[in-house]
Amino acid sequence: VTADDGQDLSGTTSAAVVVTDTVAPDAPTLDELDAYDNDSVYDVTGNGEANATITLTAVCDGTSSGQLVTNADPSGNFIFNFLSDLGETCTFTAFAVDADGNASGDSNQVGTTICAVPDPYEGGGYGDTQADAIDEWFPLPDNGLASYSLQGNILDNDPGDWFVVHGTDDTVADNVAFNNNYDFRVQVTDTSAQYTFVVHKGNLGSTILECASLSTNGYDDYNDFIFDSGDGPDHVPPAVTTNCRDNNASYNNCDDMTKSYYIQVIRDPAFTFDCTNYEITVTNNAP
Repeated sequence: VTADDGQDLSGTTSAAVVVTDTVAPDAPTLDELDAYDNDSVYDVTGNGEANATITLTAVCDGTSSGQLVTNADPSGNFIFNFLSDLGETCTFTAFAVDADGNASGDSNQVGTTICAVPDPYEGGGYGDTQADAIDEWFPLPDNGLASYSLQGNILDNDPGDWFVVHGTDDTVADNVAFNNNYDFRVQVTDTSAQYTFVVHKGNLGSTILECASLSTNGYDDYNDFIFDSGDGPDHVPPAVTTNCRDNNASYNNCDDMTKSYYIQVIRDPAFTFDCTNYEITVTNNAP
């Protein structure tokens, strides 16, 4: 710049400026989430401008709303580990800020619901097949003093849930009481009407399917117990059909009923997949 007052010229001065990127980056894209999830810690992933700063905004119907910030890698990929409460529904959007401070618009919106009663064994394939049935319980004695509650859910793309529970029969006590107390029972005890089960009785890999004619839709109540129906000329059925006496021709022997039971939970496909949970109660000689 040179000034001229009409008579003389001033000296010359100059200034310089670097013109930087003024173009906003494209809005990032978030990957779709499963509509329902059992894990309250889950990944929100996506892609945006390489090395940009990504801000994720969560809007939840509980207490987990807020923002998280991370950086995209050189390929533009990013990941957030988000923690929400059980039973919450959260929706997410994100925006990017590049190295020159230019901010993008908002990304697409994705969301998920974390089940209020989650499946504690979901993930890693545990319980998806009979060969890897969930086995977390001590053998159930026939004194009626214990019961087990099997809880979970079956979400979309879940191959199903298998459990194994073992029943034990105290034949010494049976001989003293002249009665076989073994009565292994499995029942659906939720009220959703969305779940049934089938039972395979025997060892691992057994193909002995109980109530096979009902196996397609499953059943909601199953019993395995001793029953003396008589054996023709030797003896007639006792008044109490669970009575037993070893080495007595008038009764059945007090046979050992100890068995393992593989329980496959079935979800009615007529219902839309959601967080509805099941409860299966297992007892042995419950009153």
